[in-house]
Amino acid sequence: MLSIFANKGFGTTVATPFNEDLQIKPGTNVAILNGLLHVILRDNLIDEKYIEERTENFDKIREAVKDYTPEKVAEITGVKPEDVEKV
Repeated sequence: MLSIFANKGFGTTVATPFNEDLQIKPGTNVAILNGLLHVILRDNLIDEKYIEERTENFDKIREAVKDYTPEKVAEITGVKPEDVEKV
């Protein structure tokens, strides 16, 4: 589970269950989430059977996040690519 906290004047923090706090630029919440999902899908860290049985049109999600590489997400959010990978 990810928690996103907006701190007025201080940007946004994404807190992860891995004790990693990602300081992202304001307004880039969707980009960081797309980037994290990109890595999860790229590295096949999902339960394909579960997805197949309980979702529809998941291929559209894959398509939507395919270009959100850690490098692109770094440009948008200010989070280093290696931190996107680590989380």
